[in-house]
Amino acid sequence: MAAKTQGEWPQRGQRRPSGGLEQLLRTLRVIEDHRTDTMERTLRDEYSRTLRELQQYLSDEFLRYGEDGSLDFAALNRSGEHARFLEEVLAKVQHLTSGTSAAIRGMVEEMYTLAYEGVLDAVDTLAGDSRLAQVLQPIRRVRPEVLQAAVQNPVSGLTLDETLEWNRHQIIYDIKRSITNGIMNGDSYTTMASRLHEVLNGDYKKAMRIVRTETHRVQEQGHYDGMAEVDEKLKDGAVRVYKIWRTMKDERVRPQRGLSKKTGKRLASSGKADHVKMEGVTVLRDEEFDLGHGVTTLIPGSSGNAADDIHCRCFVEYVVRDADEKEVTNLTEPLDGAAADDIIDVEAVSKTLRKVEGEIRGLDHEVGAVIGRDGRLLNKTQGEAHSVNPPKDLLKGNIFTHNHPSGGTFSTDDIRNFVSDGLYEVRAVTPQGTVYRMRWGEGEKNTQLAQDVMAYPFWTKTRERKGISLLQAFNEVMEEWLTENADIYGYLYMKGNL
Repeated sequence: MAAKTQGEWPQRGQRRPSGGLEQLLRTLRVIEDHRTDTMERTLRDEYSRTLRELQQYLSDEFLRYGEDGSLDFAALNRSGEHARFLEEVLAKVQHLTSGTSAAIRGMVEEMYTLAYEGVLDAVDTLAGDSRLAQVLQPIRRVRPEVLQAAVQNPVSGLTLDETLEWNRHQIIYDIKRSITNGIMNGDSYTTMASRLHEVLNGDYKKAMRIVRTETHRVQEQGHYDGMAEVDEKLKDGAVRVYKIWRTMKDERVRPQRGLSKKTGKRLASSGKADHVKMEGVTVLRDEEFDLGHGVTTLIPGSSGNAADDIHCRCFVEYVVRDADEKEVTNLTEPLDGAAADDIIDVEAVSKTLRKVEGEIRGLDHEVGAVIGRDGRLLNKTQGEAHSVNPPKDLLKGNIFTHNHPSGGTFSTDDIRNFVSDGLYEVRAVTPQGTVYRMRWGEGEKNTQLAQDVMAYPFWTKTRERKGISLLQAFNEVMEEWLTENADIYGYLYMKGNL
């Protein structure tokens, strides 16, 4: 598999970061922050390019029509170039603003999609192939109407499109006024270029403020909407999603104002917005945070109050808790009391197993197959004479079957991998059509099985048996051990025929 590039969330079916929900969401935020940095660099480069073009155009016009180092209305009017000069400048600015608006809109839509789908993929990773994963499957991707509503949410009185359009008109007006005043005053090239730089730099700062504020808002909104889907499904199982307000824990968290660039001393606090006090505040997913001064919000950046929203860097951390408010880390647990690792489609699973095991049982080398609990054949891997290595990221919660060309029951490696890979069931089929099966029972799972089976002296016990082949002796010892210890470790061991 090709290496994952920085800033790319793995697609469904690929290996995802390991860890609990907190770790997975932290990894997602790193990816999202990298994407934001890329967006900001793109915007900065576009403004720099436009400024260079405008400065070059001014330089050319000053050389062509300037007199005594300045360019005034009279000189342009004599050559009939006044209107064209202004139109050329404004055309370049309009090209910038149109491109910037489209780029920002695309950035915001991309961030929401990444956040929403990333949260569901993180939960999917923890849910394995449980019922939770199945019920979330239909809403795994962002619906267009949801995306549009999230991106255009008028939290501060204006939609994103309205904000961008207002900014576009403002920069065009400012540039037109700056150029006109410069011509009327007979400004030098240096003065006029400096004014253009000042106006464009001001607009660049506004654009960056929009990017940072809006991408932060939809990042949090995407996480919230994704976890809302999860929360609605979990409610039936008496567990809920909680959210915890987190700050960056530095000197810039409101109401602090950071350090003075001149003195290096901390600036005095200002404004009513206070996010320092919000650190660690925990509420149910669908409850609002109380920010004080009459402001409440479901997530950071969406209160509708500029003092709380603009340049906010706070974020929400999500946890799943049961009725006693204890954290739930195993999202493969049932939603409604039924076992989370039930077979979803018994008939389909049986049909697939019969077909696959019938095909591989007579081969002279091992072949492994991973089968989902809905009966889908997820993978088929060719192995060696006495081993096969299926993709590890497909095994958890699924069924793995393979053939034993020499006959016989499970090896110690088969049993260890059954535990460590989190299989629902492991199976081995012999050339004679005998099928050995092993899966967890309904009671407590004792995963010490993996260590104990590797430590048991199977081969010593095997060599003690006389009058039969080593393979026969090993099978007898292994079958006796598996039968005798099933209750101790909580597994079911079965033997049957195709």
